[in-house]
Amino acid sequence: MSFSENLRNELAYQDIQLKEFSGKIGIPYTTLLSYVGSKNCLPRIDIGLRIAEELNVSIEYLISYTPGVL
Repeated sequence: MSFSENLRNELAYQDIQLKEFSGKIGIPYTTLLSYVGSKNCLPRIDIGLRIAEELNVSIEYLISYTPGVL
């Protein structure tokens, strides 16, 4: 799975709303939308680390890719 899929799944699993989460990590809502959207945008590493820390998961988990699953 891609970063956007992993992020979407984790946010849903933890029942976190996007607007709430964007405020917690200090990025605009529209920027967060680009990370969870179908365009597969990747955040800068510092933002990726903030996302992982706030979700209490590793950055490796978020960026892991499963071949054949797109």
